[in-house]
Amino acid sequence: MITYSVPAIETVYNGCRFRSRLEARWAAFFDLCGWRWVYEPVDFDGWFPDFALIGDDGNHVYVEVKPISMLDDDLTARLEASGCEDEKLIVGLAPFMQYWSEGSLGWLQQDGVFWDEAGLIQPTATKYKIDFCCLSGCHCGRMSRKRSNGGLSWDYVKALWFLATSRTQYRKGL
Repeated sequence: MITYSVPAIETVYNGCRFRSRLEARWAAFFDLCGWRWVYEPVDFDGWFPDFALIGDDGNHVYVEVKPISMLDDDLTARLEASGCEDEKLIVGLAPFMQYWSEGSLGWLQQDGVFWDEAGLIQPTATKYKIDFCCLSGCHCGRMSRKRSNGGLSWDYVKALWFLATSRTQYRKGL
């Protein structure tokens, strides 16, 4: 079970009030990737996703934001028991490095069965700067529904995360 020692700080980003600065930071990151998102889109049984990412074909990936760096079994069990049949994504404190130099978005539940890393990929569609896929799957981007051109530079992912962080920092008087 996840316990938190630091309280969430409400943050306004792009006209939307988020329950935490981490949620706002992820919204800014999603914007930088070119992804459409909706904040707190729906209530499932015992789970209220923080975001829905909406892909080109109208598919939804429901996103849970948690200040974690490792996948939590209690959290995955709660999401699995929620009745949500769409894909679920858990994102943590930040995108993280996987393998040698590529980035990972978090953990994606594929086909409602198992959780795997959501690898950040170079999309073939020019509409998006970044896409993501389940690493053990077909490497088909969840936003574009197209196969990838391969992994992304970790430096590029870090630069986008840094920019998202700067867009959601506290600024006196705002």
